Amino acid sequence: MLRFEGRTSGSTTIPGKPIPVGFKIFALADEGYIYNFEFTAPGLIEGQGIDSISVSIPGTQNSTTKLSNTQAVVIRLVSRLYPMISEDHSFHLYLDNLFVSWKLCYFLKLKGIAVTGTVRKGAVGYPPRLSALKAINIALKWGAIQADIVHGVLCWLWQDHGAVQGMTTGYTAQEIVEKNRKKPKKTSTSASIARAPFRDNEFTKILPIPGIIDGYNTGMNMVDQVNQLRSYFTTHPNRTEKEFFPGIFWSFDFILVNCFEIYKAIYPEYILNSKGNRDPNAHRRFLEELIDEIFLYTDETFEKRPEKSENRYIYIPRNSGWPSNPSTSQNQEKEPISLSLEINRLSIKGRPYKDIPINVEPLKYHSHVKTTTRSYCLGCNFLIRQDLQNKIRKESEKSDFLYPPSLIFKEGTLEEIQRTRETQKLKSRGSNTYWKCTKCGLICRNSKCWEILHRAIILKEKKRKIDKIS
Repeated sequence: MLRFEGRTSGSTTIPGKPIPVGFKIFALADEGYIYNFEFTAPGLIEGQGIDSISVSIPGTQNSTTKLSNTQAVVIRLVSRLYPMISEDHSFHLYLDNLFVSWKLCYFLKLKGIAVTGTVRKGAVGYPPRLSALKAINIALKWGAIQADIVHGVLCWLWQDHGAVQGMTTGYTAQEIVEKNRKKPKKTSTSASIARAPFRDNEFTKILPIPGIIDGYNTGMNMVDQVNQLRSYFTTHPNRTEKEFFPGIFWSFDFILVNCFEIYKAIYPEYILNSKGNRDPNAHRRFLEELIDEIFLYTDETFEKRPEKSENRYIYIPRNSGWPSNPSTSQNQEKEPISLSLEINRLSIKGRPYKDIPINVEPLKYHSHVKTTTRSYCLGCNFLIRQDLQNKIRKESEKSDFLYPPSLIFKEGTLEEIQRTRETQKLKSRGSNTYWKCTKCGLICRNSKCWEILHRAIILKEKKRKIDKIS
């Protein structure tokens, strides 16, 4: 699910999902890499405008059946794998109970693709005997498995906390794998069945489980791995106003994730640290180097990799304060043109300063644009500060005129007592605005604020016009 809560006819609402409202995407993925994907929308029939897919029924002559529209989505997604299938290379597909039926399993089996997945109650082709055992929850002991073969597809039922039913064309019922299992709580569902293999003083135990279950538990989280990698460095903002933006941002995200997975497959040592363990910062390091190479790329190929500055990327953990200023070299060239405004702002360390460099390019390059985030206007900041300072100066002059000086006799002479005035705290925040200048920073829609921040440029251009006329 791709989050979008705006007005559109293409969004889907599924209350049980972590993202209940948004665009629904079907994807074919493996270990974080997306092979193929397909968008869907409510009221849209999957496979609309595409010829229906027929499956021949084994054991009959010229008898066929058709796949449902939902199952046809799987066929279109895996069609990209057909050229890569050979005698030495095949694929195993893991699906949830929305897609699996004997028709889909049999069709993909003929194409050379194995399928394993759970099925819903009343699935097409599932044996009635196994469905009856599913209805009686205490019919089997923990770990028991029952299986029947229907049209070349193995239909199975395994007793865990509850009876799990499914189909497969890639395993047999005799394959057993030993796994370390945790003892469930007494309050868990069907605790009398699930706690039976454990003793009173055992909390974990090595238990045999079918290879079908082990493979399904391992292979069913591949799309979740994509979502996890995408969420770390996503380009998708929290809120988008247009319905086409989520798809664009999602495309950027999954392309970057695919690039990382390809690079990791070519250079496996890239994700290892000096001790040979997995480096948790490998994904971030890859994106930083990729950005460097994108901006330094030219039409002419370059052989030398760009050198990355150590202080270029500074990671600031939450609630860790501000980073210290990076050391600057003495030979660093300053900007040729700069202007200073007396505006109370915060420096990198959080201390206020008054001189802010302002860009003084020609006024035609300065545009007033609206942004998605808002902050305080620099011009209003300056005006408020200036008014407060004038007010304090007038009050001080008035108090000096009304009240005569106080004198004190000290060591034979009269001395004036210096009165201490309480300085008023300046509230230098301006209006909260979405607008800004593309060169100078945040400026509200008040014309005075625009003139204050561009007064040096305006005066300079007026002077040039006068010189040209003269």
